[in-house]
Amino acid sequence: MVILLVAVYAIMELREFYPTGSDVREGLKSKHFMLGLAVLALVIVRVVPLAGENKALAGRGWQLHEMVASVGYYLIAFHAAAALVHHYIVKDDTLRRKLPGRKSGSAQV
Repeated sequence: MVILLVAVYAIMELREFYPTGSDVREGLKSKHFMLGLAVLALVIVRVVPLAGENKALAGRGWQLHEMVASVGYYLIAFHAAAALVHHYIVKDDTLRRKLPGRKSGSAQV
């Protein structure tokens, strides 16, 4: 499971080395998606024996899942806020570079 999770993360980081829209980058995104589905399938299999044998532990697992999901949402919000700060306050090219079809340094002011 850990190897799959590391692979999912590494693939998304490696895609940054290839131009947007390139075949290699799109292939990496596809592999990320497929490995993510494999992780999901394994998690579901692991949770179903867990939930069947120990309802109290399964309930705590669900609470942990909810907490981690909430933290994830806060991280997403923080990331979006940071992008907006870069765009409107720092006035750099960070947000524009993330738009599809844009290349680094090609932003129009």
